[in-house]
Amino acid sequence: MSTKEKEVRSPHEPLNEATNEVKSHSSTESEEEKVVKKDKYDRGGKHPIVGLIVYSVLQFIALLLVVVATPISMYKMNDGWRDKLYPELASSSKQLCVSAWGMKLGCNQKGYHNRDFTSTFCYRVRVNFKIVEAFCIMTIGFMVFGLVMGILSIFQKVGKGATGSIGTFAMVLCVVPWGIIAGMYYQKPCCETTGWGTNDKSVNCRGNNTNIVDEDIPGFKDMGSYAAGFGLLVAAWAIQVVAIVFAFVPM
Repeated sequence: MSTKEKEVRSPHEPLNEATNEVKSHSSTESEEEKVVKKDKYDRGGKHPIVGLIVYSVLQFIALLLVVVATPISMYKMNDGWRDKLYPELASSSKQLCVSAWGMKLGCNQKGYHNRDFTSTFCYRVRVNFKIVEAFCIMTIGFMVFGLVMGILSIFQKVGKGATGSIGTFAMVLCVVPWGIIAGMYYQKPCCETTGWGTNDKSVNCRGNNTNIVDEDIPGFKDMGSYAAGFGLLVAAWAIQVVAIVFAFVPM
């Protein structure tokens, strides 16, 4: 090769070297990205979304249970207290059932015999059931949100932390309805204390039912038993707790 040819080609050689360096650097970055991507999907032979799949399935089951539980009966009244509350039902063979939305004559009936908790029991029972209604609806809303987040997490559109946080909040909401139902089951729900700070302080648990004038409204344990709605709410809460565990486990 002549000296002239060398002089002509020499100006391009640094450019070629720079190009080779860029290609080498790009190749190294590409290999690093592949390693990061591999590490993202490879966790000791375990599929990283197994926990999220289990979470989503359990979240769906919990949601279904709350949806079914919300409108149905929480208590079943015994015949003695059914007749005390509604003397006109003494000749009926149907059981009086109490849901968050009213009293049914027959737990499987769609219609309500009476929806006035204040006159049947007392104002406090009415307020408690209104809270149960509200928190059941909020629980359903956040469980739907949690299910959507779980599905998005499977496709890595959102993080596991956000998904688990929504599920945890739904679990906290779910505690309130069955907690109130359990509280009224074991404690007298109509008790009101008057005369605070005076010598005339007294507790009145009689309620507003004109058919029960001289008798306290006892806890629902003494008036009947739990119905299917309460059991489904507790089951949904328990399943939700397990679902949250799977949302956070590194699987």
